[in-house]
Amino acid sequence: METTCESLDAFIEQLPVGLLVVDSAGAVSMHNRVALSLLGIDVEDLLVSPLMSLVKDSGFAVFVSRQSAEPSTRQQATFLVNGKSITCRGSAAAIAGERSVVLTLDDTTQIHRLDAIKQEFIGAIVHKIRAPLSTLKTALSVLYENRPDNLSADAAEVIDISRHEVERLNKLLNSLRDLFAIETGLAAKELEFEEFAVGKSIERALHALEKAGRSPRQRVRISGALDAMIRADFQRMTGAIEILLDNALLFSEGPVEITVQRLSACVILSVRDSGIGIGPEAQCLLFSKFFREDNAVTRGNDGNGLGLFLAKSWLEMMDGSVSCESNPGKGTTFVISIPGALAP
Repeated sequence: METTCESLDAFIEQLPVGLLVVDSAGAVSMHNRVALSLLGIDVEDLLVSPLMSLVKDSGFAVFVSRQSAEPSTRQQATFLVNGKSITCRGSAAAIAGERSVVLTLDDTTQIHRLDAIKQEFIGAIVHKIRAPLSTLKTALSVLYENRPDNLSADAAEVIDISRHEVERLNKLLNSLRDLFAIETGLAAKELEFEEFAVGKSIERALHALEKAGRSPRQRVRISGALDAMIRADFQRMTGAIEILLDNALLFSEGPVEITVQRLSACVILSVRDSGIGIGPEAQCLLFSKFFREDNAVTRGNDGNGLGLFLAKSWLEMMDGSVSCESNPGKGTTFVISIPGALAP
């Protein structure tokens, strides 16, 4: 038995992350040097003081207590300790017949620093490029609409291509702006909740796609409880529906079906196409930032891989969700769940 304990201690000591086991009384029953180093604690300190009083972050004790009280869940939080960002993951476990909390700790200071730099970079791009890009877009539109009759075909083509490229850059810039707002928390603060019929958002999304040249009216079939009232941010709800419809129209040559179902506490909106479908290996990455499945359609399209990430983020900020059901060659269905409006 002693050899087994020694082997366990040796294993814990070799872990690349910090590890602490805290018993029900708040005492540390197991630890490694990485954990103590991250928290800035000496072994002698643990002998005379409880762990909670040694960690200079008031949220740490709350985190450990919550994990102990909710043993069925795994939780994660980040704490600032001695100028370092420490990410702590906790899970409850029964050790030697006693309820304990197992904590793993990582130094994520550099990750958070790089994340802050990335956000500053995106913010700078959005603010510095928006004005000149808007001016260029306006100038090209005026030039195209007022082009002389004797303008050569090559020159007209150059103007048209330039307009398309500027529009593509503008779309990317808008996506980066939305990404910046989501990752900095600004998007959640800017939400304006109101009650409206879900059909109103669908109609606005179809209109936006028509302006973009998608001609959805010819292919989209709508059915169900379009008058179902929801509580959401109208602009973000419409944006999420537009993204899902745009994808369905892009990846399918056949009809796209939108169905709405009213449930007791929520409204379910489904967008179904009969296109090429999505493989299981891609579905787990579908809502990730900048992910684009490699196929003939995406290779010929100038998307930026942010649409589904933005749609999912907006819906979750409104206490909704989106999921995907798909099989290669058999089409794809995206399902939105959004809270219904409270009954008067």
